[in-house]
Parts: sequence; C-alpha cells; structure tokens
Amino acid sequence: MLFLNDSEQLKKHHIVWFVLLIAIVGIVYYPVILAGQFINFDDNTHIFLNTLVCNNNLKAVWDIFFTPDSANKTYVPITVVTFLYERLLFGALPTLSHAINVLLHLLVCFLAFFLARYLGLNLRAAFWSVLIFAVHPVHVEAVAWITARKDLLFTSFYLMAMISYCQYQDDRNARHYIFALAAAGLSVLSKPMALSLPLALCLLDYLRSRRMSWGAIVDKIPFFLVVEPIALITYSMNARGVPFSWHTSPFIWVWSASFYLQKFFCPLNLSIIYGYPSRLDLWNTDVFRGFMVIFLFAVVLFKNWRWKLFLFAALFYILTAFFLWRFDIFDLTTVADRFMYLPSLGFCFVIGYLVDYAFTLKKKVFIAVSLSVFVFFLLLSSHRVFDWVDSFSIWNATVKTNPSAFSFDMRGQSLYTDDFYMPSKASFLKFVARTKRTDIGRMRSVFKLSFDQKIAAARKAAALRSFQFALAREPLNPELYEDAGLAYASFNQFYSALNCFETRFKLSKKPSVSFFYNWGVVYQQLHQDDLAMVKYNMAIRVNPDYNLPYLNRAQIWLDKKQPLRALTDALTAIEKDPTFSPAYDTAISIARGYGDNKLEKNLISAQRKLSFATGSGYLRPAPDYVLSDITLK
Repeated sequence: MLFLNDSEQLKKHHIVWFVLLIAIVGIVYYPVILAGQFINFDDNTHIFLNTLVCNNNLKAVWDIFFTPDSANKTYVPITVVTFLYERLLFGALPTLSHAINVLLHLLVCFLAFFLARYLGLNLRAAFWSVLIFAVHPVHVEAVAWITARKDLLFTSFYLMAMISYCQYQDDRNARHYIFALAAAGLSVLSKPMALSLPLALCLLDYLRSRRMSWGAIVDKIPFFLVVEPIALITYSMNARGVPFSWHTSPFIWVWSASFYLQKFFCPLNLSIIYGYPSRLDLWNTDVFRGFMVIFLFAVVLFKNWRWKLFLFAALFYILTAFFLWRFDIFDLTTVADRFMYLPSLGFCFVIGYLVDYAFTLKKKVFIAVSLSVFVFFLLLSSHRVFDWVDSFSIWNATVKTNPSAFSFDMRGQSLYTDDFYMPSKASFLKFVARTKRTDIGRMRSVFKLSFDQKIAAARKAAALRSFQFALAREPLNPELYEDAGLAYASFNQFYSALNCFETRFKLSKKPSVSFFYNWGVVYQQLHQDDLAMVKYNMAIRVNPDYNLPYLNRAQIWLDKKQPLRALTDALTAIEKDPTFSPAYDTAISIARGYGDNKLEKNLISAQRKLSFATGSGYLRPAPDYVLSDITLK
C-alpha cells in the first residue's frame, strides 16, 4: 500500500522523531523508574503471594503454562514468566520492574508507528499519533503499575501480529503469516483481552481494501483456533450468571461503554478505582452523560463512515473493548484506565492525521490548539505518574477523586504495613507538610533530632484516621474492622484492636483463619494466654493445616510449664509446613530444654538440609511477627 505524502525532508528527520519520542517518554516516566515502589493492590497477588513466581525454580515455567489460574483467576503465563525471571535473576527490585514496563511502552509506541504506516499515514502523521499515544494520561496506569505489565505485553504481541499480517497481505510470504500467528498466541498468553485479534484482522482487510473472498476467511480460521480457546480458559474461571435486569442493566452497559470514550477525550480525575453511579436511571448525571456520549459517538460515526481511517478507529475501539462493557456491577474494576490502552490506538491515529493536516494547511489556530492539547496531556501524565510512585501516593490521590471506604482503607494499610508496600518517606513528608501548612525544611528545623519519631507518629495518626473515615462510610463492613484492628495492634493499641476484632466477629461469624490467629496474638501481647489459646484453637478448627497457631500455642504451653505439649505443637507446625524455619528454631529450643538430645540433633540436621537445598540460608525467611508481633495475613 502506498504511504501518504512522504517528502524527502520528512524521511531524513525520522531519526530525530524517534529520539524525541524516547526523550519524552523518559521525562514523563522517570519518577517511577527512580523511586517507584510496589503497590498494595494486586502486586502482592501477582508477584509476592504467587507461588508460581516465588518458587525460585526454573521448573516453575512448566507449571506456569499448565496452571489455568496463573495470577488472580486469570491465565497470563507469559506475564508471570517475566515476573519469575526477574525474581530469579535480580530479586524483588521495583526499579527494574518499572524500567521494564517503560521499555515495553516504548516498544508498543514503535510498533504503533509501523502499524500507522501500514494503514496509510505519512511519517509526520504517524509520529504525531505515536506521541499522543505515548503521553496520554489514561495510559499511565498501564505503564506505571507493575501488575499492568500484562496490558503492555499483550498489546506488543497484538501489534506485531497485525503488522506481520499486513506484510503477509502485501507479499503473501508464509513466514510473515506464521510469525503473525505466533505473535497472536503470545498475545493471548499475555492477557485474554487479545481475543479480539481475529476480528481486528478482518478490519485490516477492509481498511486495506482487500476483497472479501473465501481465502480471506480461511486466513482468519487459524487465528480463531489459536486465540479463542486460550481466552476461554480465563472466561470459564470467571464465568458467572449475569443478573440481567431491564431496570438496571442497560444503564450499567451505557455507563461502562461511554466511560472509556469520556476518559480518553477528557482525561481528568483519573483514579485506580472508580465509583459507580449512585442511581441507575436517566435522572442520574453519570448515566445521562453516558447516553449523550454514546449518541454523539453514533452520530459522528454515521456522518464519517466513508472516512476509512475514522471508521477503523471507531470499529477498532468497539471490537477491542465491547467485552468490557458490563451489564452488572460485580467488582471494583468494572471499569479501569488500563483497559483503554489498546482500544485507544485507533483514535490516536485519527488525532495524528488531523494534527498533520493542520500543519499541512499551516493554519496557526489549528496548530496552536494541537500543540496546546499535546502539552496539556503531557502535563497531566507527568502529574499522574507521581501518583503512582508508591502505595500511599496512589491511594492518597484516589481518596480525592473517589473518597470511598475502600480507598480510605487501602490508604490506611499503606501507612502502617511494614513490607514492600511501605510508602516512600518523601511522598509522606509532602503530605505532612501540606497538612501542617509548612515546608519540609521548617519541619526538620522544628523537630530537630526527633524528626523521624514525629513522622512515625504522623503516619500512625494518618493511618488510624483513614480507617475511621472508611468505617464512617461503611459501618457494617466487617473487613474494615479487621483492617482497623490490625492497625491498632501494630501501634500497640491492643484494647482498641480487641474492640475492632469483636465487632468484626459480631458482623460476620465466618472470618478467616488469619483473623482468629491475629486475634489470638493480640491477647497474647496482653498476656491473656487463656483467651489467646481459645482464639488459636478456633483458628486451627477453621484450617488445621495453618501452622502459625500451633507455633504460638507452643509458646503459651512453655509459659505454662508444659514443655511436652509445647514440643508437640512445634513439631505439628513443622509437619504442616516443613519449609518454615522458625518452627525448627522453636522445636530445637524446646528439645534442648527438655533434654532430648537425639531429637535436637535430628531437627538441626533437617533444618540444615533445607538451608542447603536453597543454597542461601532458609528455604523461607522468618517473618518478624511470629510469637511476638502482629501480621497482616
């Protein structure tokens, strides 16, 4: 296919455009590369609590591909493999993970450029399209959130498949067709959203004026056979009876379908989670606006259906996003920014074409408007990237746009947990400075040597305040009381923690095993061993294979001068989880005090074998909370 209006001058400067693209992406996303942390929202599910990633064994690759639920009830083996190799080679380094995401975003931008060329855009229009795509604020979530790597990976392979298919259309070379088919498989293995790829290839046939024939149909059959069965794996795991209702479902569908169009063309008030319409009827502002957006979109499509590029953009959005338009409100992420990462590409092509057209006409007003929109998007994205630096920053930004109980709860958790999701000191200092209406330098001069203690106290107060806000919004939510109780306990306010745990138990009689365990730990901290023992027994009844209650109960038996029972519980803890080194430490200590030298030697030998098997100390490190502190389990 002939490309549009490529002057020799444009061809000579395309390297400059690529350098400019890399520089702009680097400037926008450098905060998460330099200081970005893991986020306490699915990063744990995909990386730290995912046994397929934590095995630290190359053999896990086989398990990843043959485990339908590879991460959070989704089949995304390619994405999980990248997390596995990162952890094997470099450990848990958020800087590296963010850098890989940014590089994948650059790869998608370059692939989008080549696809734009195959669709007929000239060099300048293609570059403008890619620049808009690269800096659009609605794409920040997909790039700055480590968990969203699956969106970057599946889009990369998706575009590779489309480009190779275009090459196959031009030269009928079987190698290009095979590469397109392989890329399609890798795309759907990265994320099931690639199920739209065969339909997108049909759209390419239309845009590139390929005659409809049996050959064109046969070309798509292998893509359907590769993509659709894999996508159905995730669908089958998440399938549920959609409670369709003529009173509510049409309004939910219109609201979710219009959401992505609204956020693309007006990317304001972005959030990691979005609230739902308060009422599902035409009198609700969000629902009514959704109907107006859909109506306007249909009118524009009807008036411009002969313009092939716009028709491609509109249909590409529909084909790649229609399965995201929901009839029911089921979870927190019914809609999300990252879902628009691929579907927005066609609109970026249209905008790039229009910007190039404005430069061709040399109309100063059009040029000024185009540059203003680009700079506006650039500034919005730069600001949004800072929100994604750490857990506290993203949830602190979320409570401003969506002040829900969940948002306050997650912000509270980010302030008191002591793990990979701890908020960076810099972001929390800025928050305290704004709260105190002063600057950080003045705070340091006032606090002097007690600066860190003052900040710790401020974190404590802010965390508890966040949980209070959450409970005020949903006073009957048992999970909020459990989270608040853990926060109180971590700050040694044990009686407040007990009040929260008791309220949580009254609201729901079926708590998890970790709830009873944590409840028991609080009683043990207060030296109320009999009540702690009751809670540990309840935890064991809920899940007899959970080893921590046995270990803490062993400590109580020791305090009661009953070493035989203590040893029995410690050995049971080892039996339930033979890789948990603190259980060996406790059992060895009890056996030594009990005078059983043979058992002590056997336990030491078993522990050493486990350490040798991993090549580095323990098979699983000992957490700080065992026997003494509170855990967020």
